[in-house]
Amino acid sequence: MNRLNFYILTLSCLSVLLAACGTSSPKLSSNSAAVSANQINLVEDPFTRFIQLAEKADSAELTINYYFEAALLKYSLQERDIALQILEDHVVPYSHPNQLPALLLIADIYSENDQAFYALDALFEAKSLPQASSLQNRIKISQKRVIALEALGSWNEVVKERISLSALLPTEELDNNEKHLWVAIQNLTDSEVTDLQGSQDQILEGWLYLSTVLRSKTATLGSKKILYDQWKTSTPYHPAALNPPEDFTVLADLETVKLTNIGIALPMTGRLSVVSQAIIDGLLAAYYSEDNIKKPQLTFINTSNYESVDAILQEAQAKSLDIIIGPLRKNLVAQLSQNDLPFPVIALNQIENSTFKENLHYFSLSSEDDIRELILFAKQEGATRAAILGLTEKWALRQAEEFKKVAQQEGIEILDTIAYENKPSERATAVKKLLLVNESQKRKQQIQKLLDLPVDSIDRSRLDLDYVYFIGHLDDAKQIRPSLDFYFAEDIPMLASNTINNTSLDSKDKAQDAERILFTEVPALVKTNAIMRRIEKKVSGNILKRLQAMGADAYILANRYWIFHRLPNAKMSANTGLLTMDEHGIFHKRPELVLYKSGKLTNAKNKDIFATETGSFATAE
Repeated sequence: MNRLNFYILTLSCLSVLLAACGTSSPKLSSNSAAVSANQINLVEDPFTRFIQLAEKADSAELTINYYFEAALLKYSLQERDIALQILEDHVVPYSHPNQLPALLLIADIYSENDQAFYALDALFEAKSLPQASSLQNRIKISQKRVIALEALGSWNEVVKERISLSALLPTEELDNNEKHLWVAIQNLTDSEVTDLQGSQDQILEGWLYLSTVLRSKTATLGSKKILYDQWKTSTPYHPAALNPPEDFTVLADLETVKLTNIGIALPMTGRLSVVSQAIIDGLLAAYYSEDNIKKPQLTFINTSNYESVDAILQEAQAKSLDIIIGPLRKNLVAQLSQNDLPFPVIALNQIENSTFKENLHYFSLSSEDDIRELILFAKQEGATRAAILGLTEKWALRQAEEFKKVAQQEGIEILDTIAYENKPSERATAVKKLLLVNESQKRKQQIQKLLDLPVDSIDRSRLDLDYVYFIGHLDDAKQIRPSLDFYFAEDIPMLASNTINNTSLDSKDKAQDAERILFTEVPALVKTNAIMRRIEKKVSGNILKRLQAMGADAYILANRYWIFHRLPNAKMSANTGLLTMDEHGIFHKRPELVLYKSGKLTNAKNKDIFATETGSFATAE
């Protein structure tokens, strides 16, 4: 992928000036001195003056210095694209003292342009230069890598980089790095924490242990504080013992907040009763798994018996409830936003354009969270051009719009959107249309007509597509993947949300047809835990299992929601994913990324899906 394709110079004078000196390489001279802006008699337009001086300089060193000054000037004026063009064309290609500063500036520009993947490429190149071995430059490169990796959401790499950085930084800068390290560790999914454990780095192991303490789904806040105090006593010189993470400093206060009566407001009769029962099963599993002798009372309210949310709130007040979990129906959730709530509510659905409302929280299995995780995963590998292929059913069309929304926010280009009816002929036509196979066939026909001879060629797919976002079920996907391979598109990954995992593979399935399809899944379905084992035989379908996980998390949130108010950056490892809360009171989940291998569900790695470009994720030394 050519990075410069993103940038087109708009100043005609610059195009003319740069073209003149772009036809030959600078001639190196070892006796030339660097020239800064202070030594130049600037005339009217300083940028034009720098370019003129670069053209007329009698040595390569002066030429490069003038171009570097011109780039710095444009960068200071927020004209990043022009600065980038100059640096990549006239500074970086040549061995020179400004080569390293130029690459660092290029990394800054790409990061500021939300193209962190290319920033990492520049930093990888910078790291290979002789000047990069000095302590000061090692710190600069590492700090800029952290910024790019955080932007990509590559939290396991962020953790590794910050651990390495802690060995380089002066003492006065360590505290800030450790605070950001803790945030990165809290952003890890459970599987990523497991991957990092056993690193032989005692400092990292200490941080990871504390994270696992906080991640416990059954331990009380008080028991977590006790575990931290015991660890602190046994490891007194660890950075987290000397400066405790803020999470542990507030646990003692939060433990004093005791709930006595939790309300569960769900439609327990009617068409949503099956959904409600799955949620209740999960909630009760979490309730009875909690390490707490004195549990709050649970009060159930059947919302099917009420026409309005006002009546539900009046019933809740009459029963002296501390908090409500529910309602589920979207119309009741919408009514909640119009009411002054006398106690906290965790609604189990979400409305469009949700805004902050005192005491109102939203928790649902939103596919937007799944989509964002997939897009960020792909962006880590420089994949920014996608196509959407999905069914014509309403839920699939709705998910396609959700993908477009998140893609726009994340700077992803949608090259095509194709919806098809779930029929073999329609599916085959959709794949050919997606891959532009018909255009390949038309070109073949035109050549045959022109030459008046038969042409022996193979239909091949387009080359401008980084991945396909698929919206359908597993049976559909097992037909789509081989079709892509047939048209030599085996290198084009398929990504999907957990709606693809509506059923499990059985012995009759061809495992290879489902492999290389990356999708999201709630952690409870990837790796069972003590809570979910209590109810694992109650349902068989994955949709209901996810609802059970949602119910379990709803109960945990009811007991710990105030942590998110006390600690805005708080994270909670849960059954549906790593939970956070935004400024609107919406809980978001970070799911696991998985695929099938030999018929078994397993956590995915970058190399399983994308061919990693050299250098982008090289771990810091």
